[in-house]
Amino acid sequence: MHARFLYPLGFGILATGLWEVLWRALRIPLWILPAPSGVMLKLYSMREYVWPHIRVTVIEVLAGFVIAFVLAITIAALVIFFEQLGWVLLPYIVIVRTIPILAIAPLLLMWFGFGLWPKIAVVILISFFPIVINAIRGLRSTDYRIMELMDSVSATRMQVFLKVRTRASLPLVFAGLKIAITSSVIGAVVGEFIGADTGLGYLIINASTRLDTELLFSAMVLLAALGLSLFGLVAAAERCFVFWGHQEST
Repeated sequence: MHARFLYPLGFGILATGLWEVLWRALRIPLWILPAPSGVMLKLYSMREYVWPHIRVTVIEVLAGFVIAFVLAITIAALVIFFEQLGWVLLPYIVIVRTIPILAIAPLLLMWFGFGLWPKIAVVILISFFPIVINAIRGLRSTDYRIMELMDSVSATRMQVFLKVRTRASLPLVFAGLKIAITSSVIGAVVGEFIGADTGLGYLIINASTRLDTELLFSAMVLLAALGLSLFGLVAAAERCFVFWGHQEST
């Protein structure tokens, strides 16, 4: 296995082992901090109970992320073709981003009810911004020499967009996607905090009210695993699509 993966894995194992040893040596009360072994046993014993919550959160994250991606790429393309549209839209995109999501989430609950859609909407709002900003920046970052070459052969704007701008934008687009996919997990949990009866965010609130720290940490472990897995999928997609001069990056 590549050292890039062995180092963080080894550090995680070392930190977990140290946590376990200190927990037993200091006899830390369970309601303050559980042992890693207790968290793993809790996850195993409650796997059938936890699975529906995982499924709901994953649906919210993926649905919101995909919708945000489609909207962001569409708006970025329109801004490239119609520059004045960017002058109109970008200030409002920034305004929506700066409004605290905790202030918007209750409104979404009133508008959409207590189903999946309010949580999906929160995910869209959180993940949309990094994608659209990076996409616009990427589409504008084309080498001027290539643009002059395309102009010399009388290429149309659509040909330039599809053959040049799109390719040049991919590194920045994927940088935005990496930020957005982890933000999507946060957005789903925030939405579940406001109002839900399923999902890992609900599980965290439920465990907190009952001072069940083992279940609380179990939910956080699952969220961390979900975020890391989705980030890894986006990174793998980047290696497939941005195959030229690819350098390993986090």
